[in-house]
Amino acid sequence: MKRPLKELIQKHYGQFQLNSQQLNQLSQIQTSEHHRKRRGVFGAVFILAFLAIAGVAWLIQSSDSTSSFHWAKVREELAYHHHKDMEMEVESPSFEKVKEYLSQLDFSLIQSQELSSDKWELVGGRYCSLQGRLAAQLRYRNKESQKYYTVYQLAYPAGVPLDGPIKMYERGVAIKIWKEKGLLFGIAGEEI
Repeated sequence: MKRPLKELIQKHYGQFQLNSQQLNQLSQIQTSEHHRKRRGVFGAVFILAFLAIAGVAWLIQSSDSTSSFHWAKVREELAYHHHKDMEMEVESPSFEKVKEYLSQLDFSLIQSQELSSDKWELVGGRYCSLQGRLAAQLRYRNKESQKYYTVYQLAYPAGVPLDGPIKMYERGVAIKIWKEKGLLFGIAGEEI
């Protein structure tokens, strides 16, 4: 006579019973497995939290002014803005008039000693940004060559080293960068 499978399984396993010592051992194994899994989960959570905090600290550190200022990017931006030849927001040969117009800068424009009035004539100015910082973009005309140059002034970023003027070419534009009276200057044009 054939019995249903369920009944046979119940009869077979019903023969086995654990004594109290075996039940205690099984309970201890189960408890230790549970604790081991919990320790593993807590360990993983701790490691992830540590990595998250370290990552946030790294992002904060890398976003400060000294580590986010890159000379190669500054050169690229100077050449890019010079090539764009954007219209000046204020057109005047008067440095004081241009300075008055660009009053929202977080520094005061100065007349650079590198741009003497006997060789350079101011054409005008506008706001621009370099490395995400508000800057002044001035257009000068060289009186000898009659060519136009773009001059930039930016508050000098703290902790960024600059050992003397830097001269180079970027995108076919001659560029010179220097520090003067707490400001960073850049000039871009055909020849410097």
